[in-house]
Amino acid sequence: MNEQLESVSFDAYAEIDYLKSRLIELERTVRYLSDSRAKQDPAGRPAFKRPPYVTVGEGCNIGNGVTFSATERTPILVGDRTKILRGGELLGPLTIGSRVFINRDAYIRSGVTIEDGVSLGPFVRLITDSHHIGQASHRAGPGKTEAILIGEGAWLGAGVTVLGGVTIGAGSIVAAGALVRDNVPPNSVAAGVPARVIRQLEEPQ
Repeated sequence: MNEQLESVSFDAYAEIDYLKSRLIELERTVRYLSDSRAKQDPAGRPAFKRPPYVTVGEGCNIGNGVTFSATERTPILVGDRTKILRGGELLGPLTIGSRVFINRDAYIRSGVTIEDGVSLGPFVRLITDSHHIGQASHRAGPGKTEAILIGEGAWLGAGVTVLGGVTIGAGSIVAAGALVRDNVPPNSVAAGVPARVIRQLEEPQ
């Protein structure tokens, strides 16, 4: 009888020890997942899920909370090896090339074309739509949309705003905080509000 009690007691202690070790493992797993989620997206935005009418190429990385607004008539196309960080809002029709980097919280309106190798800094805004000037009682008249083209290899710094109808030339740089309302020639640097070309860049040999 005593041997049976000792056996039961030993089995109970062994089970308790096992459960304690499993609890420690689970706590470590929860901490790891919580830390990983915090590193990926401190705001806790949902993970990206590809919606209909959005084509994403191979090797792309789409961050948490990125919103694609697309329909059959206004699709979005993303090329290969492009990276879009968290919180961006992108509206179709929109074409994004390959090897493009779009930093966090970009706002890209309908009718934009971004060619290969472009880099956009955080909080960049590409605004294609505006209004005609209306009467004094309502100055924001009928709406209008003018396309934006960001040429191959261009780099737009943090907080840049590009207005409708503008082409940013290939290989150009737009300095942080600039407001671009006129075309920027290829291989040049533009800065300021409104943006002005401040220097030319040499073509690489």
